Parts: sequence; C-alpha cells; structure tokens
Amino acid sequence: MWRVLLRCALLATLATAPAAAQEGGADGADTEAAFRFGGDLYLLQGRVGSPLETEGDLFALVGWMAPEGRVAGDAHLAGFTVTMRAGTGGDLYAMGSHVALEGPVDGDASVSAGSATLGSGAAVRGNLRFVGGALDLSAPIGGSALIAGGEVRIDAPVAGDVRVAAGTLSFGPDARIGGTLFHAGPERVEVPEAVIPAERVTFTEWHPDQGGRPADWGNDMAPGPAVAVGGAVAGLLALLLVGAALLAMMPARVERWGAAVEARPGAAMLWGGATLAALFGLVPVLALTLVGVLLVPVALLALTLAWVGGWLLGTYTLGRILAERTGLRPSLSLGARIAILAAAVVVAGLLNFVPVLGWLLNLGLVLFGLGGVALDATRRPA
Repeated sequence: MWRVLLRCALLATLATAPAAAQEGGADGADTEAAFRFGGDLYLLQGRVGSPLETEGDLFALVGWMAPEGRVAGDAHLAGFTVTMRAGTGGDLYAMGSHVALEGPVDGDASVSAGSATLGSGAAVRGNLRFVGGALDLSAPIGGSALIAGGEVRIDAPVAGDVRVAAGTLSFGPDARIGGTLFHAGPERVEVPEAVIPAERVTFTEWHPDQGGRPADWGNDMAPGPAVAVGGAVAGLLALLLVGAALLAMMPARVERWGAAVEARPGAAMLWGGATLAALFGLVPVLALTLVGVLLVPVALLALTLAWVGGWLLGTYTLGRILAERTGLRPSLSLGARIAILAAAVVVAGLLNFVPVLGWLLNLGLVLFGLGGVALDATRRPA
C-alpha cells in the first residue's frame, strides 16, 4: 500500500502547487489546495468535507475527509482519518490510521489502515484487499477477499473466495461465503454452517508474532531464490553507482566528511542521531498545519536522501579506514576508492542478513555518515 501514499503525495503536491496561491476552497475542500487537470481532481489539505464530483480520478492527501458525491474514475486516498461516503466508479485505494468506506465501489477496493470499517452502503463489486489492524466488514463483496489483520469480523456476503490471516476471526449473522474460506490463525474458529459448509473451509495454524506468510498460502507463486538474489544485487549496484558518482563529483568534500568521522567518532554518532531524529520529527510537525502539510513530501524525500547518503558515507569511510590500516592508499586513485566502496557496500549489505545486530550496525553506519556531514558543517573556520 505504500504506492497509495507515494501517488497521492507526489501527484497532489505537483498538481496543487500552482493552485495554492489562488483563493477559495473549490471542489468540496475548505482550503485552497485543490486543482483539476484532465478531468482528475487533486487535493492536498487538512480537511475535506463537502461533496466531490470528478469526471476522472481522485488523488487526495489529507488530514481528515468525509466527502459525499461521486468519483467517476479511481480514488487514491491517504490521510489520518479517511471516510469515503462518495461512490467510486473505478478502483479505490485507501491508506490511513482509520478508513471507513460508506459509498459503493464499482471496481476493486484496496485498504491499509490501523482500523477499517466497510459499511453496508459500501458494496464492492470487485475484489477486496485489506492489510492492517482491525477490520469490520459489513459491505457485500462481489468478488473475492484477501485479508490480513489483527481482528477481523465479517458480517456480509462475499461472492468469491475468502483468504484471511488474523489473530481473531468472527462472523456476523449476515456473513455468507460463496467460494472457499482459507483461514490462518492461532487456533481454528468454529464457522457457522450458514456462512459456509465445513468441507469448503481450510485452516492453517499460524501465529502473527512469528511473521512471514502462513504455510500453503500460494507458495507456488512466491518469487524464487534467483529473484531475491537478483533484487539484492540490483539494489547494491544502484547504491554503488550513487556512491561512485559522489566520489567522482565531490572527492574533497567526501574525504573531509570522512575525516571528521575518523577524528571524532563519538561526536559523529551523537550528531548523526540528532540529525536523523530531527528529520523524523519534522514530518509530523509539518503535517499539523495546512501550510506545512504541503512540505511533507519534501521532508520525506529529504529523510530518504539523508538515510541513503549517510549510509553510503559511513560505509565508505569505514572501508577507507580499514584499507589504509592494511597499507592501501585509496586516496591516490578514484578507481581504488570505488573498489573500496564496492567491497564495503557488499559487506554492509550482507550484514542485513544477521538478525538484529546486522540492522543495528547498518544504522550505526547511517549515523556516522550523517554525523560527519554535521560536524563538518558546524566546525569553526581556521
């Protein structure tokens, strides 16, 4: 579901930026950050409560919304509290702390939330996908339902199959399942015969605190080892290319940042922690105001760049220090520096496979890198 937040953040920011200077709260919004383009509606604001009508798709990144009306195309929604009373002509994607669907969905519905409620008016003609904490399903589903949650209650007919992994599963009087029920959980649940015949129920013991996917849940469709290895190699190559570009474009600055870490490792760790904490804290602070929420995507991008850049700098610096102590002098050649970086990136990447300790060591590399930049930026000129 991260794609929902990414789509809403990028598209809403780009679309509403030129409109933010205009007056009025058009298109059902009580602030000015609303913009129409190509039949689509883009919203980036704190509250949306008035009716919405779109000829195309809706992209909304909001604090709170509960609009009525009709979205002719797809609806992409992200916010703290998302209540969708408007009907959706296409597919619906929603992400938030609490998501409530009260209007019909002509396509599929994909929801990720701490808690979600699908009311009886939110009939979904297609498939339902849910991942999150608690789900109260009272809306009829025309297709199948794929559910992963802590507490799941089904009190509506589902025409197709239901595949649910949950800590607790219960059924209401209106629950009906037309296909097969695949249930994974800590213990078997007694499913009423009125919901589905026992011969069409499959149970797999699975404990949520164990993580991973329940056994026999589509393992034939799982990516093989080659895909996993290929993805890891591609990721490391991308990081290596970024690091090599930094070494080529700003070699003196990279060495200066590394020297600051080597000279004061303890201070670098503290400065790196403070910098990372400040960047993380900036996101919710910006989201508290209507003006600041426009900058949330920028803050998220800055946080991502700082994390990646800090990790690369910390990894290269540690590799260079070890190389110099073995007698190598990578500062004499760009190729030698890149070779040191490549070796360090591979070793640091492999550390991620060590439970807990590997993640902590990689976090330390991020803090060292950010701390080196911070120490260099705050040093007094000679």
